[in-house]
Amino acid sequence: MFVRRKKIPARTKQGKKVYEYFYLVENVWEDGRTRQRDVVYLGREPVITLSQIEARGLDLQELKRIEGLKIEVSEDQEGTYGSS
Repeated sequence: MFVRRKKIPARTKQGKKVYEYFYLVENVWEDGRTRQRDVVYLGREPVITLSQIEARGLDLQELKRIEGLKIEVSEDQEGTYGSS
């Protein structure tokens, strides 16, 4: 798995702007070739919460090895941990 950053150009009243969105993506072998599948939409920051991990049945130890992904522990604990 890896973090994919998609840049979406948009026109605003102030001119052109580029929005960035992050996805957690995995490679899957399908029909004799590899396909990339979006596992989780992360939004504008590459941060995944424990509730997203539990809801999708993802492996926390595997997610810790992904470069650029931050794992949000909870509201009562400060900060995040993981690869940065």
